[in-house]
Amino acid sequence: MKYDYISNLLFENLETFNPLVITVKLLLALICGGIIGMERGRHNQPAGLRTHIIISLGACLMMVLSMYLGDQFGGDQARLAAQVVSGIGFLGGAAIIRFKYAIKGVTTVATIWTTAGIGLTIGSGLYVAGLIATGFVMFTLIIVNIWEKKVIKTSSISKLNIHSKRNIDLVQIIFSILKGYNIKISSFGLSENMLQNTLEMTFTIRVPSQIKIQSLFYDISTNDGIIKIDLE
Repeated sequence: MKYDYISNLLFENLETFNPLVITVKLLLALICGGIIGMERGRHNQPAGLRTHIIISLGACLMMVLSMYLGDQFGGDQARLAAQVVSGIGFLGGAAIIRFKYAIKGVTTVATIWTTAGIGLTIGSGLYVAGLIATGFVMFTLIIVNIWEKKVIKTSSISKLNIHSKRNIDLVQIIFSILKGYNIKISSFGLSENMLQNTLEMTFTIRVPSQIKIQSLFYDISTNDGIIKIDLE
């Protein structure tokens, strides 16, 4: 009997728009958005816990409102919800930032877009689908991320600045060291300071994740004439 009451509460005809049913939807959207947001927040992403909660709640509310307006006035029940899908892209774009020589926040943008979808799903009454989607998102963000780092060799783009005494032979030596570490060079710049008799070498490089930066710095610094090494 108790099960039947809960079942009727959650899955009753949405045309009645029971306030308790709407509250359950918003609460579930809050929980799902919060779960994803906590994971993003732990990684210091531009969109964290509060952002994902608000996105999920807003999407859920827009879905409920869209269905209500469609039911009351006979319009397309998906019209308002469809604007959420396109509009969330503008919000997601703000989470993509250029961090030095790399692009950060793309995964967070994907979670923002998916969180909005979860909110819409819950708002339409598909609770189980919303929960399953949340579970899959968390599986991807946590388990797949661990697997990717261990199995797939990832790399990051960095800027390497080397100041040295004016010795052109050092340039070839640095190139050989980077090649020995399997570091790919995307661009290279060289400038001379005739007054101070120094060189400045600038490399945009892709560094494999397994590389020990300390070892790289040591191998470079042991060469005569190296003054300063910076890696951004």
